[in-house]
This record gives sequence, C-alpha cells and structure tokens, in this order.
Amino acid sequence: NAHFELGHYAGAVPYNITSWLDKNKDPLNETVVALLGHSKEALVQTLFAAPAPVEGGGSKKKKSSAFQTISATHRESLNKLMKNLYTTHPHFVRCIIPNEVKTPGLIDAVLVLNQLQC
Repeated sequence: NAHFELGHYAGAVPYNITSWLDKNKDPLNETVVALLGHSKEALVQTLFAAPAPVEGGGSKKKKSSAFQTISATHRESLNKLMKNLYTTHPHFVRCIIPNEVKTPGLIDAVLVLNQLQC
C-alpha cells in the first residue's frame, strides 16, 4: 500500500502517507532547527527558516520551536502555500513528463529541459 518509494543505499524504501500528520508528532529540537536554518544548503535553509511574524497577530505568544512537531510544521507550510494560491489566480498547473516510455525512475533530460523552456 505504498504511495511512493525512495531509493536508499539498502534498496527501495516504500512510504505510505495515510495518517502521516497523526503519526509524525515528534518534537523538533530548537537547537537543531536553528542549526539547520543556518545550513550552507539553500534548500535546507528554506525548509528550516524562522517563521515570519504574523501580520496583526496581536500579543499572542507563539509556542517555542522546541515543542513544534514535524506534522505541525508541515501543516503550517501547507497552509502558507494554500493562502498564497488563494491570493493568486493561477490558470493551470504544468506537469513535467519525465520520459516518453512511461517508465518510473527514468528521466530524459533533453525532454524535461525542452518542457521547462516552453
């Protein structure tokens, strides 16, 4: 019942996302979050960036990131994405076709680059 698989040094690791938010309530350590927020990798920095202050949020104190769970962080990120999508007027979502033979794990770089340049 896997929804997707990731290639791992020991082989393919299947993942099922059913009840993912309920199963991932491990707290994130504040020190680790701060360390990852200063990573040399831009993507890691983005994923662990300090949350922007909420406009008009009043004086309500936010929970420390030491008590922020992985699922809460994911939910917050998803809510920000949805808010952004609702404030824009997208006309379509572009899907990139990785190959013409419909084979999983096979990426035709020329085909992908051509689609990105259109």
